[in-house]
Amino acid sequence: MPAAWRSAETLAIHASAGNALPAGRVATPAGRQSLAALAFADGVASFLLPLLAMNSITATSKQYPTIVKPAKCVPAAVAALVLLLIGPLAAGQQATQSLDSIREAAESFVLAQLEAKGPGVVAEAGRLDRRLRLSACEQPLEAFNAAGSRLGGNTSVGIRCTGQRPWKIYVPVKVSREVEVAVLARSLPRGAALDSKAVRMQRLDTSTLGFGYYEDLERVTGQTLRRAAAAGTVITPALVAVPPTIRKDEQVTLLAERAGIAIRAPGRALKDAQIGDIIQVRNLSSETVVEGVVRGPGEVAVHVP
Repeated sequence: MPAAWRSAETLAIHASAGNALPAGRVATPAGRQSLAALAFADGVASFLLPLLAMNSITATSKQYPTIVKPAKCVPAAVAALVLLLIGPLAAGQQATQSLDSIREAAESFVLAQLEAKGPGVVAEAGRLDRRLRLSACEQPLEAFNAAGSRLGGNTSVGIRCTGQRPWKIYVPVKVSREVEVAVLARSLPRGAALDSKAVRMQRLDTSTLGFGYYEDLERVTGQTLRRAAAAGTVITPALVAVPPTIRKDEQVTLLAERAGIAIRAPGRALKDAQIGDIIQVRNLSSETVVEGVVRGPGEVAVHVP
């Protein structure tokens, strides 16, 4: 295989081309590019030297029938050829900033900002255009919040270099937090009470749960569904309701107090109600409808003027 085709990573530079890399030393990207340029020039030289070193080359032109012996001009010709090939390449070499280092800086910045939110936070920087060429920064990269961005969902983080060749770029970052949230274990109708068999915990990305969620199973146990819902539905505050203290048509006790005297009478609730709610109750003794305040399960206090 011609020397010009050899891989720059595995090529041992010929003694005539300069110093070789020590064993085990890894070349930088810029160094590998320069090495490739030297290798190419060395390959061309290896190809031309045998031709230039021939004893004689006979000119076919009738105007110049002399025999040329170029042996003395071989070193100069090769040197000029090498400079011609390497010069533009070496001049165009410039160390560039790793795109992965930019992405890592953006991710680390977001994670540091969201550390107080607890475990499960994930930050993933978007892919950058591989054609992007930014000068290698001799200073540590600086990250900052982009104007109008928020640390949640899809956001944007600014990364800048304050070195001799300053630059600035904005990196898209997706932020998510995966936690265990309460979901329905099976499909249930409206009004169904939630118990340990009706609810299970599932790990989900909370950035997609814009209507809220519950991380504690005990907080939803005992509540009822406001509407029918399918299995796997995330339980939100709007989906459930605390079961009423008194239900419609439930028999209750009407309690009237005056001057230290308590009067009790049976009644029937005309609607669902929680503790503290005002509810209408039909007095089963007089068949009249009275209003009272729910004081507890099955008990309604009636005001006596």
